Amino acid sequence: MQKAELLCVGHRGAMGHEPENTLASIRKAIELGSPSIEVDVHSVEGHLVVFHDDRLERTTNGVGYLSEQSFKYLCSLDAGSGQCIPTLEEVCEEIGMQACINIELKGPGTALPVCELISQLLQSG
Repeated sequence: MQKAELLCVGHRGAMGHEPENTLASIRKAIELGSPSIEVDVHSVEGHLVVFHDDRLERTTNGVGYLSEQSFKYLCSLDAGSGQCIPTLEEVCEEIGMQACINIELKGPGTALPVCELISQLLQSG
């Protein structure tokens, strides 16, 4: 009988070490050797933002529902330790070929733009 290997996944990057779903958290997960990183993605005004909750209060200095905010407002928020809410494209660039990425789709209208971004990234190598 062959021994099964466990899959280690950096949940929201390396939450617990750095603010979740931020570039600092992604970098920390890679630094710790995580072979796979999970992030949560919402679509806001045509931008794919990496954020877990429906509301902003728990992890940012913002207020209200994420889906009711402008992309500009979301970019102005502190997501912890001076980190911004990143876009999925920024997260993919940060990860590069260093780890696998598991994208959890949040909210309506997210699947198609995520698929389009993945296709673009695959085409560009």
